[in-house]
Amino acid sequence: MDNRLAQVRAERGWKKARLLHELRAAATRRGEQLPKDESLGRRVAVWENQGGVVGDFYRELLCEVYHCSAVELGLVGAPPSEQVAAAPITEPLELPEFTRLDPGLVDLLRSQTQTIRLLDRRLGGATVHGQAVAHVETVESLVRNALPGTAREQAADELGQVAALAGWQALDMGRLPEAWRLHEVATAAARESGQPAGLGYARAQQAFILLDAGRAADALDLITSARTIANGPVPRELLAWLHAAQGEALAALGDRDAALRSLDAAAGALPAQPEHALPYLMLDARHLARWRGH
Repeated sequence: MDNRLAQVRAERGWKKARLLHELRAAATRRGEQLPKDESLGRRVAVWENQGGVVGDFYRELLCEVYHCSAVELGLVGAPPSEQVAAAPITEPLELPEFTRLDPGLVDLLRSQTQTIRLLDRRLGGATVHGQAVAHVETVESLVRNALPGTAREQAADELGQVAALAGWQALDMGRLPEAWRLHEVATAAARESGQPAGLGYARAQQAFILLDAGRAADALDLITSARTIANGPVPRELLAWLHAAQGEALAALGDRDAALRSLDAAAGALPAQPEHALPYLMLDARHLARWRGH
């Protein structure tokens, strides 16, 4: 490979830590889990310094993160006429170290999420976005490497909440691709947790990314899907929020009458007294009135 991988990374000015982060993000988008940084870093060192064989999976990830073809990265072999028969090289199977999640650890994660949430409300999302993303990565790693059980499902619920929070912060900062990626993490985590409220909320919140991207029809479809998901024993505040979100999408489409009907439905679903059943949702009559005016 003539150290072409090392040259490409140097041309971009990337530290190895940046490459590991981008590889891990690309794998997450595919629903895959990479080994720990220490192990992954060793692989990169072999590829860049010793010309080790790069398997199909990692070759695709490298092409994605560098936006280059396999030929440009020097990852393809010589033409058949120039190849020398050799014994196949296989990479050893490396299993992750399983994490031991328990209710006490989940409570700590939940407490940290709430701290970030409160700081977001006091200081603004941009101030704590980096902290939120780091928390997402920590919880995601714990969930992916945990054995099945109640604690894993509870941690997945927490992952869905903090990923949706970080995704909303990214949306506020105009980072639409990052916002979408984080909401994909949130929806996947909510599915694993088995919490329809969390999944419906994350799915509907994701629709606001489409609204910002000028895709109101797609946003309406996504919110309609979210309302279907949350059509069960979920807090009334969430039902009201989903109706209002649908109203916003309809307003963006220019359907004034349908938008007003959705906002009326939101007002009808809103409980007389705030339930505060969901830590990530704040909605009362005043919020809804401002939303309606907007």
